[in-house]
Amino acid sequence: METVAIGTSEFLNSPGSQVNSFDDDGFTLLDFVNTKILNSIQDKFTQITGVHCVIADTEGQPLTKIDMFTRFCKLIRSIPDGKSRCEKCDRIKSMEAARKGEAIYYKCHAGLIDAAMPIVVNNQHMGNFLCGQVALEDDPLIIDDIKQRVRDFYIDESVLVAYLEDIEVVSKEKLITALEMMTLMTNYIAEMGAANIAQKQLMNEMKAKADLQNLLRETEYKALLAQINPHFLFNCLNTIGNVALLEEAHKTQELIYAMSDILRNLLKKTDKIVTLDEEMKYVNDYLMIQQARFGDRIQVIIEVDDELLRIKLPKFTVQPLVENAIMHGLEPKKEGGILTIKAFSQNDTLVIDVIDTGAGIPEDRMVEMRDKNFEKTSGGQMTGVGLANVHQRIRHYYGPKYGLELDNRPVHGCRVRVMVPLYSV
Repeated sequence: METVAIGTSEFLNSPGSQVNSFDDDGFTLLDFVNTKILNSIQDKFTQITGVHCVIADTEGQPLTKIDMFTRFCKLIRSIPDGKSRCEKCDRIKSMEAARKGEAIYYKCHAGLIDAAMPIVVNNQHMGNFLCGQVALEDDPLIIDDIKQRVRDFYIDESVLVAYLEDIEVVSKEKLITALEMMTLMTNYIAEMGAANIAQKQLMNEMKAKADLQNLLRETEYKALLAQINPHFLFNCLNTIGNVALLEEAHKTQELIYAMSDILRNLLKKTDKIVTLDEEMKYVNDYLMIQQARFGDRIQVIIEVDDELLRIKLPKFTVQPLVENAIMHGLEPKKEGGILTIKAFSQNDTLVIDVIDTGAGIPEDRMVEMRDKNFEKTSGGQMTGVGLANVHQRIRHYYGPKYGLELDNRPVHGCRVRVMVPLYSV
């Protein structure tokens, strides 16, 4: 089977443009996106599409775990010569995808269908998203062909046949849908890398040039906002919806498209500052999705004075805190718990408390987070957006008097407090 290219090169400066390498600077993909995040992206891709995948460097060497590979591929890689051939095939096809600047799918050395998509950061080739380990409906596996391809590995025939029976047979349409999802994932990884590069470069420059302090504040703000990418989520959800449609999971499809509608409305609003009323509508939409997931495990209490709904604050201030409380406070508890959101005025300040009855935060980590102004600690960011993002954006607008406060509750759980001027504009 010849290599087939899929037109998915929008993320480059021009379709099919050749990318360069970061080798001269000595950077790798892991310098900008940590392994934990890459493994999470890889796992979600496989769970959503049912297609096995791995994230690799520019040479095709895996950067993420391979425990979700098919039994057949694990078996081949357990043999030294087989592992060498797999890596060589991945390397050659990864470089071909990078040269073309788009996703390709092809038949691997052992006879399965694989695909490769280059990960490009600032027009530099940083790695590859590889997926596949399937067969196509119009190109079924031929056992004798597979045996011939791996004959010199001396694999027991009964084991080989049994493992090949596990290989999923998919339609070309489903494979292309998976490749579209892979494109979205690689774009997201690239955007994360670009945002991190921008932050590191700006921080180094500002330390050496104190007279550019005002410029630093503005560019840091833009870099922080770059971490919130609703466009990615919107496109990703639509692709997941297509997968759900293919699998006839109609309830799942309805929920996904409901979330897509929420994001579509959000994308129409470009203001950086919104009213508390608008922010709480977004929070309620988010909670609707989460409660569909958790059911009765999470109880939500919202207490917001109506006269405060016209007060303005930075967009995406409350939702990341609610997400943090659910994902890191309540979800780990088997019995769930209570999430409380309160908004009230106090000494010319709008105060918003997000309280959960989760396990709380270890005191040493809480002290570390306070000392570092909620910056990334040894335990990593608490959410994909991060408490530091919300804290720094508030201070960007209103100064060091305002921002977040964090403390554990007397009995159990955690409280994050937001403070902005009561009459903010």
